[in-house]
Amino acid sequence: WLFMAKENTGTIWEGWEGPASQAGIASLNHYSKGAMVEWLFKSMLGINVVGENSFRIAPIIGEGIGFAKGSYRSLYGEVSSSWKKEGDEVIFDLVVPPNTRAEFGFGGENIILEPGKHTFRRKM
Repeated sequence: WLFMAKENTGTIWEGWEGPASQAGIASLNHYSKGAMVEWLFKSMLGINVVGENSFRIAPIIGEGIGFAKGSYRSLYGEVSSSWKKEGDEVIFDLVVPPNTRAEFGFGGENIILEPGKHTFRRKM
């Protein structure tokens, strides 16, 4: 995965060998590996587009991973979600862009967020 990023491609290649794959006829903007990226955004970071200017941020936090951080550049600005485990708590840092709203969900709790930066501490 990191080879593509280190090559400064901006896309996901069909073959791990890049332009040399399949005698140079492989796709250099391939969906299948992009499915992993979709899972990272929708599940691990919890960033989901709900409507034209609304989002739901509901990270799914599993075992073995201590933190996640990422952002989505929407038409309204950057939506970002980061979280890290600290003892028996999770610290969330979220950013909701101007002229939008987001619903934050974790552990059965749902909170409507206005534009701006938001930080929460929640028990695991």
